[in-house]
Amino acid sequence: MALSVSELASQAGISPDTVRYYGRLGLLPETGRTDGGHRFYDESALERVRFIKGAQWFELRLEEIRELLEVFDAGACPCGHTREVILGRIAAIDEQRVRLDEIRGALCRLLGGDRALVLPSDGHANRGSEEMIKTLTTTVAREAEDAADCGCCQPPPPPTLEDEVRELHARREAVERRLAGLRGVRR
Repeated sequence: MALSVSELASQAGISPDTVRYYGRLGLLPETGRTDGGHRFYDESALERVRFIKGAQWFELRLEEIRELLEVFDAGACPCGHTREVILGRIAAIDEQRVRLDEIRGALCRLLGGDRALVLPSDGHANRGSEEMIKTLTTTVAREAEDAADCGCCQPPPPPTLEDEVRELHARREAVERRLAGLRGVRR
């Protein structure tokens, strides 16, 4: 059954522009064109879009998703490549978490009235940003003088090892289901 761009978009819950964008990136090859020159796709395109959206939920970049789809399309075993992409994404999340913790700590110090705010250590702070931070620190400190300690600056409890293992298993199962669905579509 042939699906037009708008039919595929509607069934996948995305916009027609997104379908066209995926096509331009090579994520979604068109099945063909009508006599009028309009793109059409077969039913496997719907599963492919669902795979793309699922991978995006895991915050995989479109380039990483394209690489995975190329491995699938070549008929090669995707396990090793998929593992490397996922491990890379986990490392990126860990780096982002550290950076966000640094930002959160700096913001909490602002709320707590600590006038010795630590500037980012990335070497990009300039005189203008130092003055802006001093102004912000002074303003927040004045407003926070009357505020009670609400405890918002307490770090959340770290996840237990069991929580992390459960989360990783759930993510792995979701990826495996999507991979199995994509493999089933190719047959």
